[in-house]
Amino acid sequence: MKPLLKISAIALVSLMSSCTVETIDAKENYQDFNQETANVLTCSGADPQYQFTNNGTVPFTLSIYGGDNNGVLNQDLDVAPGSITDMKSFAAGEVLFSFDCDISGISDIKVVFDMNNCNELQLVIDEDNNLLDAEPIEL
Repeated sequence: MKPLLKISAIALVSLMSSCTVETIDAKENYQDFNQETANVLTCSGADPQYQFTNNGTVPFTLSIYGGDNNGVLNQDLDVAPGSITDMKSFAAGEVLFSFDCDISGISDIKVVFDMNNCNELQLVIDEDNNLLDAEPIEL
């Protein structure tokens, strides 16, 4: 019976020594890596896209104009305070984003971005009805 206990003890020690504990940081880095890899794999020449969040106090109409007189590429009419639009695609190139408000005392906002395929842009109007700094990100 004693040899059986010795064998069991040796087997238990060898099992315990082969186990490792993965830190939380390692798991987070692995998840970040997987998300970055998924983004690279999912974007293959896709049109750029944007999303508009209105955290202001008044409704804004967002019109997107393409360069070289390409006209209106997309438009979100009267986006109410506290609203977020769906993610929307448009043609790549130099693009003018025009935020217009019909209420006196609130300035219209215009900004131009060079948008490439696989770019995403988050546009946010803050509580003072100003556009927060934004830059396109690569998907």
